[in-house]
Amino acid sequence: MASWESSRSSKAGSKGFRSTQVVETDSEGSEHEHEQGPSQGRPERHRGKIQEEAGKLVGSTDQQVKGLKNQAKGKSQKGVGDLKEAVSDVKEAAKK
Repeated sequence: MASWESSRSSKAGSKGFRSTQVVETDSEGSEHEHEQGPSQGRPERHRGKIQEEAGKLVGSTDQQVKGLKNQAKGKSQKGVGDLKEAVSDVKEAAKK
């Protein structure tokens, strides 16, 4: 099993939204980058929608259900990301 280490850096995006660049290094030394922030959960939602539609196309209710689960997972990830951003904004406003 691979072990992972993470490093994070925050930056403001082009629309002023904060995102966090996450670089994870596995036990073999390979680095994997991804962002966390307002778009968090979006890939999961899109992947779920594609999976659901593919399931409809081939007549697989299992794939449709898995797709719907992935969409729900992505929506909840987005909600958590939005909440974290709101809390961070309140903390910054309180410091001023």
